[in-house]
Formats: sequence, C-alpha cells, structure tokens
Amino acid sequence: MERRVALSRQPAWRGEALPERRARCVFVAQQEPAVRPIQESTPRSPARRRLLKALVVVAAGVPFASRPGWLHAAPMPSGSSGSRLLFPQSVASGDPRPHQVLLWTRSPAAAGEDVPLRLQVADDPGFLQLRVERELVARAEADHCLRVRVQGLQPGRTYHYRFLRQEGQEWVASATGRTRTAPPADAPTPAMKFAFISCQDYGGRWYNSMMPLLQEDLDFVLHLGDFIYESVGDGSFQTTGGERSLVFDDTDGALRVDKAGGGYLAARSLDNYRQLHRECRTDPVLQA
Repeated sequence: MERRVALSRQPAWRGEALPERRARCVFVAQQEPAVRPIQESTPRSPARRRLLKALVVVAAGVPFASRPGWLHAAPMPSGSSGSRLLFPQSVASGDPRPHQVLLWTRSPAAAGEDVPLRLQVADDPGFLQLRVERELVARAEADHCLRVRVQGLQPGRTYHYRFLRQEGQEWVASATGRTRTAPPADAPTPAMKFAFISCQDYGGRWYNSMMPLLQEDLDFVLHLGDFIYESVGDGSFQTTGGERSLVFDDTDGALRVDKAGGGYLAARSLDNYRQLHRECRTDPVLQA
C-alpha cells in the first residue's frame, strides 16, 4: 500500500537541515499579468522572440569526460555559500519529453552586465560521464535568467545537471539538479507516482507542507497554479511585516488597490513580476 501525503499548514521552518533530494521533474504553472491579445498582423520584435524562446542544446550520444583545462580549479561544493550567492534561486527543470527536458537557473550580476555560464549534464552525480558541456550566457535583459532545452537524451532516464560560473581563477557550481525524461509515448508504462501542489503564497508563510514530498520517490510534481500571488500586503490574508513580507522596488509600476480598512499594491510591471518570482524562488524548501 502506498503512503499518501497530506499537505497542511505547519509551524514556520527555521533553518532545519534538508535532506539531499530533489523532485525528478517539476511542472510550474505561473500566474502572469493580463496582456492585450496580439493580432496576427502585429510583428514581434527580434528581442521579444529571443526572450520567449529557450536556448537549444543537443546532448552527445556517447558520454565523454570533461575537457582538460576547462576547469582550472575544482568547482565549489553544491549548496556552498558561494553557490547561494551566485545562484540565489538555485536550479529547476521541467517540461520533460522522451528525448528532451527544460533546464533553468538565474545568476545575477551588476545591472546591464551579461553573465557567462557553463552547463554540464551527466549520467552520474559526480559529472564524470558528461552528455553536455556547453558555454552559455545569462543575459541582463532577461533578468539574468537562463532557460536551456536539452535535446538528444534517452527516454525514461535520470540525468544530473549543474551550471558553473567563473570567479577569478575559481569555478563556482550551482546546486546539482536531478531530472528525468519521460518514457516513450508508445511504451507500456507502470503506474506513475506524482504529487500536486498549489497556492504557495510567499508573504508571511513557509513551505513546510512540501517537506514530506522530499521523502517520496516521485516521478514528477505538478503545480496547479498560484506559484506566486500578485498582491503584496493584502491584510485580508497576507502578513504586512516580518522576514517574509514583500515590498515592491518598482512601486510606480505597481497597481494600487483601495479597499475598506486599507489598501495594498498588486503586480503590474515586468519588474514587479520578476521580483515576486525572485523572492519566491529563494525559499530553501522550494529549491529542494
């Protein structure tokens, strides 16, 4: 008999060590601002197309070792202070297909500066049998986020991945992610085990209810929506003070909502939405 996990509110998490485990695949349904429908006759600018599309990388059919001289120093251990500083939102994967998967990270820098990164995808957690070793760029115009669609993978296989960033003569590694491709569409598949989550408001709350999922051998996690909440400081259900409270940097771009008992701000500008996603993705339980 399989054990079922009940998701419920729990006391605030305060720095308890997390087990070294990751959900294999994560589907994320994110709220987005309402936009005017684009008519077919309206051309999209090259910059917009570049932001919407993920980079495509093709994996090697045969594993290979890391090229000599590419790593001048051993990467720092995943989860180290250097990793958290240069990759504060950690890594994520999703949209698994039989031969491809989508990988994501964010590595911030000074305003206007692009960040060179290196992606490694391997069969093993020690990255001795590499499938991908590729230099990429996290661009400032995309808030230093990087989305990469890795193609040419084997169906139903587990892969390990990480991003590296050079600081002086040292390479700093992100946390190591684990992802799994989907089985072949025409192959007989045994029952799959998955969990779903939703409504993860960051303001004044902690994601303790997700922690039992780290103990489960899941095939994937399905997010049903409300990955972020657009409102900030809505006193009817959000905390307006404390370490989990949010304040928009771009207050002029936010929407002012007036209501009895006091008003609050809601996201409207691109900067507002980017800030909400950045803050939400810093949560250690969500990253695990």
